[in-house]
Amino acid sequence: MKAFQTQADETFIQSISDFLREEHAQAVVQIPIGSFNISQIPEDLFFEMIRNSLERARNYELDMESSLVSFVTLMFVVAPNFDWHIPFKIALENNEIEPNLRIDRLITCSTERDWEVAVANYEISEWKFKTTTQS
Repeated sequence: MKAFQTQADETFIQSISDFLREEHAQAVVQIPIGSFNISQIPEDLFFEMIRNSLERARNYELDMESSLVSFVTLMFVVAPNFDWHIPFKIALENNEIEPNLRIDRLITCSTERDWEVAVANYEISEWKFKTTTQS
């Protein structure tokens, strides 16, 4: 059963990879070895970033594919620690809203200033690489 789940996870990671590389190819992502367009991030690092992003999303009890993809996308196009921004953190931890609806609420209720602050507070170390990323 675990092997089946691992294969399903890898398939989901591949689909997120395809989505990001198609829809956000030119978004610039900072990682310890430099800044890259999504389309240029080495595949092994890219998959690790997606895995780490999914783990972070699941910490907020997100489990629907659409919610997970939205969260992962925000990590890539805004900041890997976008969820540190207080209004975003409040939205993601709001127990009065079903977890998978929180990300949509976050997106629709955020101001331009919220996004600017999240981008300005980009923290490269929050990609949480397990493999080496030193050049």
